[in-house]
Amino acid sequence: MKYAVIGAGSWGTTVGTLLAGAVDTVVWSRNAQVAHDINVNHRNDEYLDGFELPTELTATTDIAEAVGDADVIVIGVPSHGYRPGLTSC
Repeated sequence: MKYAVIGAGSWGTTVGTLLAGAVDTVVWSRNAQVAHDINVNHRNDEYLDGFELPTELTATTDIAEAVGDADVIVIGVPSHGYRPGLTSC
């Protein structure tokens, strides 16, 4: 089973972190640097400074890659970010 989390801020990254230990999880980010830091450094200092992320958690800026074969999609953005986040889908 694959989960996609839309949003790589504090909420999306936290939800992705909790899921990553149990299921294949990818986080979608609008910010390429945040996605890079999650994938390479296993951190998201932009939103969760000082917190190490599991190596199983991956991130992408490509919405199609994130949701294309996902069994479950979790929206992890604040309400004011729904329109920009979902418009990308």
